[in-house]
Amino acid sequence: MAMNLLYITNNIVVARAADDAGVDEIFIDLEVHGKKDRQSGRNTVISEHEIEDIPRIKSVVSSASILVRCNPVGDWTADEIDRIIIAGADTVMLPFFRNEKEVEYFMGCVAGRVKTCLLVETIESLENLHLILSVEGVDRMHIGLNDLHIAYKSSFMFEPFINGKIEKACKIARQYGVNFGIGGIAKIGSSLKPSPECLLAEHMRLGSSSVILSRSFLDANDTSHADNISSMFTAGVGAIRACEAKLNTWGKDMFAENRSILVKDIRKVVRDINQ
Repeated sequence: MAMNLLYITNNIVVARAADDAGVDEIFIDLEVHGKKDRQSGRNTVISEHEIEDIPRIKSVVSSASILVRCNPVGDWTADEIDRIIIAGADTVMLPFFRNEKEVEYFMGCVAGRVKTCLLVETIESLENLHLILSVEGVDRMHIGLNDLHIAYKSSFMFEPFINGKIEKACKIARQYGVNFGIGGIAKIGSSLKPSPECLLAEHMRLGSSSVILSRSFLDANDTSHADNISSMFTAGVGAIRACEAKLNTWGKDMFAENRSILVKDIRKVVRDINQ
């Protein structure tokens, strides 16, 4: 099964290019409450998307569905979710929750009208994952590496891949039959460590079915490649699909060997950061 690919944008030209290239979901990000404080001083992006972007983007894509990240649960949640659904979202994602009570409230607000996705990115959500995934109406979850490694005070975003946190969460998701994705991925062939190819293989080993195409895959805000953004998306998505096809021929031994490389690369990055 091919990996579900997500790309975050509210730009019509970019969304159309991503859709034409085979990106599965356009990700509109409305989350602002508390995000600046917890990600202060980090190389992250706070999106300035609006509910009005949902119908704008939906009108220009033919195959991709629309995933919308709302704000964490608060007094605004019921009204915000109503407006998101009326605007045309296919899936609503709940970020930065801690327990099953918040998830139950979110599910009640959605009331089965669209699909749901839980963004697991707090220590509490990982610790309460059994209870959370037992809540009726959870269609899928995504493990958010950015806030998760901040919460654990890790040096490097990919550390949860090797400290048992992701492995345990994936096992629980499989037990409940909930589809899940993990973090983001850069462009195949990049020199980053761990490599995108290595990460993609680990996704497959764990049973992950979704990944976000990161700024390292393609930064649509970089105007230097505005003229060839369609070809860049097509090449980038094509490289992922080719890599998947190769990985589908692997046996357990090869995934185990890849896991060893992943651990080694992440530990080296952590050492370099902490020197």
